[in-house]
Amino acid sequence: MQIPSLRVSVTHRCNLRCTYCHGEGAREVRSDRRLSPAEIERIVRAGTAFGVRKVKLTGGEPLLRRDVAEVVRRLAALQGIAGVTLTTNGVLLAEHAEELSAAGLTRVNVSLDTLDERLYFRLTGGELRRVLAGVEAALEAGLRVELNTVLMRGLNEGEVWSMVEFASQHACSLQLIELAEPAESSDFYRRHHMSLDGVERELKRRGEVLRRRRSPHDRPVYLVQGVRVSLCTSVRSTAGCSGVRCSGLRLTADGCLRGFRYSDSERVEVPGDEEGIKRAFEAALSMLAERGDELAGA
Repeated sequence: MQIPSLRVSVTHRCNLRCTYCHGEGAREVRSDRRLSPAEIERIVRAGTAFGVRKVKLTGGEPLLRRDVAEVVRRLAALQGIAGVTLTTNGVLLAEHAEELSAAGLTRVNVSLDTLDERLYFRLTGGELRRVLAGVEAALEAGLRVELNTVLMRGLNEGEVWSMVEFASQHACSLQLIELAEPAESSDFYRRHHMSLDGVERELKRRGEVLRRRRSPHDRPVYLVQGVRVSLCTSVRSTAGCSGVRCSGLRLTADGCLRGFRYSDSERVEVPGDEEGIKRAFEAALSMLAERGDELAGA
């Protein structure tokens, strides 16, 4: 089994308090160990033998690491790696965009759920102006920008078309995301979860289909007002996308390989030697294949 991409969590820390956060980075960390840029490089290099061609840096908030540009630089220089991207809340992006671009970053995914300052503060505890400045700086630095918008009933559901307009004005792509159901009961989820079926119908009416849904787990893509808009609608829990197609690998901040599904308990610790890293990938991919078979037969 081979895998074309790897998510690398470089820290579990974050500087926002998003009301809907599933704690992707924090929930999976079980030790104080933090991988160095050289260790991350070594692990990703080994991953290229198993098909890894793209790397996405995540957190927590990856820009809290002062050496994140060094991580990007090392990974972008690896033979076989076609692209390094980064997911961020955007608060610190203006300070790092130029350096990240120079290091070889190709794209940033910026979380932006609303263009209303008060609602943004209510949802995240942060300042919207800093995120918007980060988007501008990333574009000026030559980075491609994709905006990630989690749609929530009664909060930002009416902002879909203002987000499309903003993306159009700033030459960004846009990903509309279904609110994820947490592992434990949540009043927030019950109040604000919404199906994106109605949004998809309107996208079909207003735009052009670029990629059709071939299974319940595929993300359809539409071209609307010159904006590439994708829908992540198969989110069912903190496991992330429930389908086999989303069962990728991620490297945790404390040095373990695990399934992309956040609720997976299986973790394969990655040792420091090359043979040990290879065995860790083999074990993790074997685990992933078994889980894929289980899901396919469910």
